[in-house]
Amino acid sequence: MIMNIFKNLKSTKLTGYRYWQIVGLVLVLAMITIGLTAVVFVYRNIYDTINSANAIVILKSELGMDALDMPMYQKASTLINDKTTALVITPNPRIIFDYTLGATTTIKK
Repeated sequence: MIMNIFKNLKSTKLTGYRYWQIVGLVLVLAMITIGLTAVVFVYRNIYDTINSANAIVILKSELGMDALDMPMYQKASTLINDKTTALVITPNPRIIFDYTLGATTTIKK
């Protein structure tokens, strides 16, 4: 049956009424697609926003103070200070790439 429909479509030209049937079908499918897209948009954006706002209200009511670990805070503070201070380079650094001054593995006679 479906094959007969396709054979009839191939054999007949799209004139008048058949043309408008196809245009109407395409428009109906486009409206259904737009409607489904709108439902997904509303769900993802508006419904999830309402859920997130509800979760924030619940979390605000359960806030509490955590104990502060002072030794760890002092350690972190000193590490941050050490990281932000500039490294002082001595005016006479070692010459580490001059191999003539260092020890060798060869025997001199």
